[in-house]
Amino acid sequence: MKEFISKYPKSSFLPVIGIESKDWIVYNPLSFILLDLLKPKNIAFVGLDTLAPAFTFCQHAKSLNLDYFCSIYISADMVAKIPEQIANHIALYSDYSNIIELNTNVNISEKDIDLLFIGNVLNTTICNEYLPNLIKKCNEQALTLFWRNVENDPAEYDFFEKLKSQTNFTCHFQDNKSLAIYTCNTSQDSDIFKFIESCNSPGTIVNYLDSVGAQLEVNQNNQLLKKQILHKEFEIEQAKVLLNKAEKNLLHRKKPWKYLGYKMKEISSKLNSKNYWQIKRKKKNAKYKIKYQYAIPDFNLLNSKIEKLSHLPKFSIITPTYNSNIEYLKKAISSVEKQIYKNWELIICDDGSTNKDTLAYLSTQNRENIIIIFSSQNIGIAKASNLALEKSIGEYVVFLDHDDELSLDALAELAIEINTSQADFVYSDEDKLNKKNKHCDPNFKPDFSLEMLFSQNYICHLACIKKTLLNTVGSFREGFDGSQDHDLFIRATTAAKVVKHIPKVLYHWRIIPSSTASDPKAKLYAYEAGKKAIQNYFDIKNEKASVTLGDTYGTYRVNRAIIDNPLVSIIIPFKDEPEILDRCLKSIYEKTKYKNFEILAISNNSLKQDAKNIVLSYKSKYQNIKYLEYNIPFNYSAINNFAFTFAKGEHILLLNNDIEIISDDWLESLLQYSQLSHIGAVGAKLLYPDNTIQHAGIIIGLGGIAGHAHRFSNSTDTGYLGRLSINQNFSAVTAACLMVKRSIYEEMKGLDDVNFKVAFNDVDFCLRILEAGYQNIYTPYCLAYHYESLSRGHENTPEKQSRFIVECNRFEKKHCNILKFGDSYYNPNLSLIFDDFSVK
Repeated sequence: MKEFISKYPKSSFLPVIGIESKDWIVYNPLSFILLDLLKPKNIAFVGLDTLAPAFTFCQHAKSLNLDYFCSIYISADMVAKIPEQIANHIALYSDYSNIIELNTNVNISEKDIDLLFIGNVLNTTICNEYLPNLIKKCNEQALTLFWRNVENDPAEYDFFEKLKSQTNFTCHFQDNKSLAIYTCNTSQDSDIFKFIESCNSPGTIVNYLDSVGAQLEVNQNNQLLKKQILHKEFEIEQAKVLLNKAEKNLLHRKKPWKYLGYKMKEISSKLNSKNYWQIKRKKKNAKYKIKYQYAIPDFNLLNSKIEKLSHLPKFSIITPTYNSNIEYLKKAISSVEKQIYKNWELIICDDGSTNKDTLAYLSTQNRENIIIIFSSQNIGIAKASNLALEKSIGEYVVFLDHDDELSLDALAELAIEINTSQADFVYSDEDKLNKKNKHCDPNFKPDFSLEMLFSQNYICHLACIKKTLLNTVGSFREGFDGSQDHDLFIRATTAAKVVKHIPKVLYHWRIIPSSTASDPKAKLYAYEAGKKAIQNYFDIKNEKASVTLGDTYGTYRVNRAIIDNPLVSIIIPFKDEPEILDRCLKSIYEKTKYKNFEILAISNNSLKQDAKNIVLSYKSKYQNIKYLEYNIPFNYSAINNFAFTFAKGEHILLLNNDIEIISDDWLESLLQYSQLSHIGAVGAKLLYPDNTIQHAGIIIGLGGIAGHAHRFSNSTDTGYLGRLSINQNFSAVTAACLMVKRSIYEEMKGLDDVNFKVAFNDVDFCLRILEAGYQNIYTPYCLAYHYESLSRGHENTPEKQSRFIVECNRFEKKHCNILKFGDSYYNPNLSLIFDDFSVK
């Protein structure tokens, strides 16, 4: 089972792009495995009422790089029923899949079909004429999949009875009627036969596939509910616009009440679908929560890797103690002694303990690779740790608190990483041990994010630093007790040549009443020390910045001074919708404290003079707004690139017309990062009108391509480990509100207006910025409402959906590496299905 899950982890089974189906998605994992084991060259589909199975097999074959072609036989009346599915299929898979009307001949060579898929739309003609012909085309090793056999039709019943009699092996899934697999394969040693045989009886593999399929199904339902919510919010905004118009026109009507009654009927028609809040509640209850369980390491695999290492670094493990609980101290020491990797020393410095039991126990622990140091007085954790460091002889230093535990593979994983990357600073994920010694509350961290480290000590445990690096930056400093590690990590990571993150839990932090693991308010002095450490960094660097405590315990906000008052060019594309545009412009002029900006309002095919008049009315009041027109078929990238040629600012702000500014320091919050030489795109915290999160950074791979972090969380939530409320690096941010230096926009040659005219242009832009060596930032302190898609509408027409699928396909090809290897600012242990940072 372990080998099976290792070969087919949950991350293999991503949602299928291009189709929505509640029925077939539970078989997503099964179809992937069948394709991987069978490696068919030809598949035939017949009797389908949805193309969901074909989409699934095509996408999996694509991801597995199979030499593959499928023929989909479908009746003429069914073609008329699913035109959008057919358009999407042609856009995505026409290179290796063909849709054929069922009334034509089966143009397939004898014995050429490797897998025959029979759907649930069968009749006498199909069973008596087409299926026998297709069966003859199957080779000896072929599989026949039959989806939802209800066997009501006599011809259908006779056909499957005959098929069963000719079949060597059958396997049924779900309720024994949902899906059946038939095969005449006599090679019982084949991988495909063994897999099907293992699925034929209830067991762990079937349970695993069912659980993954159920998780994908719940997520698909969740996504559908989200779309319904967005559509309902769109309808509500339309209703508001109509109400506003009705209010303005009421006084000019001869029969106002008759007019109002007519308008109210029109508004009600906009809101005649399912109750908005009912949908919202269903969405909240739809999530399939995965319970965290600590994964036991594969000791045999690790030992084989250790044997192959060319360099076996010695680790010095530093542990300060003070009146330690003997039970926990024993467990801490034992966790070191049981390490798979053996080249270590443990140096314990007792900081003047007064507890006789602690002192008596420590006095018995001196041995060859465990060194005990006793301080005659209580000198504080920083000095005690430094005393231990002075005695260390290891090439690398690892820190272990006296009541915590290392995972048994901790040093082995560190040694492997050091051999691979030559890193001089390494950190890992961590979890906690509760009173019952159970693992809980995992902290799955991103790869190194300096801005996140300025916002909170997210590195914490496990941290490993090369001794030569410590000698360069200095060890723990007095005056930072409580955040002495945060202070050290800032100095060490900013001086390190290579900082690496191991996305595995290598440290177990014990929850005890006096620790911040139990109560973040337990050591309030530590947060002041952390603020002091961050401020000290900027003071030494002579960077003008002030540090304040953040909105939650243990977080901080860095406020960098704006240098030289640069001009910001705000580009706002729009099409009609004068009320929406007016709200956007009004919020900018009323809320913005930073005054050195210009606005370029660019009309794209506006039909109403009202929208232009809105811009002209602001132009009559303010000198810093321009009206532009670019009347091409909608191409978001090209419109912004065109407006850019008129911009004069050192910094460019792409802003949607359906944005309403909330925070008055929004522009400074963006600009303080955009002005930094190493920063590329800077994004904002955007809210839906109901004060839930619309955007708080983009995760690559989420939902298959890219998705917004923490979407639909409450605006007051702090998010996963505080990430909603702090400045941090992300791979991408939305262009609904995105600032970037003019020089970088020019270097990137703007947005890609050829391949990404509407969708993914901002994500592609941000990823190109990353590839050029810059970093992208999300800041929660630029806060605005985003009335998403109000001016353009949703992807709710066949043309829009087909275009969207094509752009999905292009994105997958262009950015295949990050989709394959993962977003460095998102932990691989976290779900790519849900956007709430839940565990896979």
